[in-house]
Amino acid sequence: MTVTSKTIEVTSVTLNKTSLSLEVGAEEALVATVSPENATDKTVQWTSSKPEVATVSDGKVSALSEGMTTVKATAGGKEATCEVTVTAPVVYVEYLGLDYTVDYSFTTPNPLAKIGCYYMDDNLIHNAVRLNLGEDDGISLPEHFSFYPEDATDKTVRLKSSNPDVISITSDGVLKLNSEGVLLIGYIAGGAKEKDVANMDPGLYGVIPIVVVKRPRDAVDLGTEVFWAPSNYGAAKPYSLGNLYSFGETSTKDEYTPHNYKWVGYDPEHWGNGNGTGIWEYGLYLTKYNPSENDGIVDNKMDLDPEDDVIIQKVGDPWRMPYTSELSQIIGSGGIQWTLTEVDGVPVYEVRSRATFERIYLPFLTTGTDDDRGRVRARDLTDKNNEWGYSEPYTLYYYRNEGYVGAHGNLSTLNTRYEGFPVRGVAPYKVEAKDSEKHFPFDF
Repeated sequence: MTVTSKTIEVTSVTLNKTSLSLEVGAEEALVATVSPENATDKTVQWTSSKPEVATVSDGKVSALSEGMTTVKATAGGKEATCEVTVTAPVVYVEYLGLDYTVDYSFTTPNPLAKIGCYYMDDNLIHNAVRLNLGEDDGISLPEHFSFYPEDATDKTVRLKSSNPDVISITSDGVLKLNSEGVLLIGYIAGGAKEKDVANMDPGLYGVIPIVVVKRPRDAVDLGTEVFWAPSNYGAAKPYSLGNLYSFGETSTKDEYTPHNYKWVGYDPEHWGNGNGTGIWEYGLYLTKYNPSENDGIVDNKMDLDPEDDVIIQKVGDPWRMPYTSELSQIIGSGGIQWTLTEVDGVPVYEVRSRATFERIYLPFLTTGTDDDRGRVRARDLTDKNNEWGYSEPYTLYYYRNEGYVGAHGNLSTLNTRYEGFPVRGVAPYKVEAKDSEKHFPFDF
């Protein structure tokens, strides 16, 4: 008689997980439990319904591509399943950049390209963005960020305003300008691997200093530190020449000579010793705005008093004549384009901002030759220790012949006090900052 052992059938198969999420390239082992423990044949067969998404071998699931598959464990006619979801691997943000660039084709203005600098008490903020109240509402700041790598999984940017009374931020990252003021906008990459700001790479967070100002009526915004008058003072049209003024004078004249200049005296006995110590000709000397003993009465005034600024006297607050530094901002800036053109037959330079697309026209003093030159007065003097040994007012000068000085003009300092030149107003902005806006007060 032959005696055989009793076959113990499998009654169930269970898995340690009924669902599993993996990134492409990841692996994880599933554990199958076969019951009863003393079943005769506990061999488990593993299969994947979509092996192109994930394969399985002895319970180890290997994720191959995005998608879903069902992994099945079978033993003794019983089975258990696990739903496997395979996702693309997370690509963390390594660097978050902010777009300050200007559009050289004049097709897409970038409000963040309006760069100036602004004093907050004793602290100088470089490259502050200037926004115009009532005009720059609705800027979606995340549109101006770039991410590295470009295929980062999470490209959200979290923003915070240091002064919501000046700028508040909507839930979808849009700036709402509420009042004039200065503030900081803090930003942080939502897809950064390290969430602790204190330990995060500085490339993943930062602050944007912003000054919100109200543009004066009829002012032109060239994206510089001041607003510009649309025309020279006294001009009937934006491209007209306008009135002519000597340095420090507020009235026009029929003739501009050293002898009828307001701030000059004549004393041949004191100044006329025959060796040319007078500033223009024998016996003439300066009575105001003079830092040099060789040129007249020394008062060391290097810029105009308000009563001698023709724009302050004729136009009034907030307008005044520009300083040399302000004229310089429209000369050498890559964000400003100079184009020699004609308007209604009048030759002019068009000076246009690539950040705002706005422009002013600079006319010439005379017309008729390619060497015609134009001028705009500044309200300050050269350094008295310059190479010429005397101090003269600055003027912006430019020539009709671009090949002579280039399209961006230059600043002149040569004997330009008594000559009659145009003036153009500028309107500076001034807002006050609170102590909290000087730092990084953001807790993300």
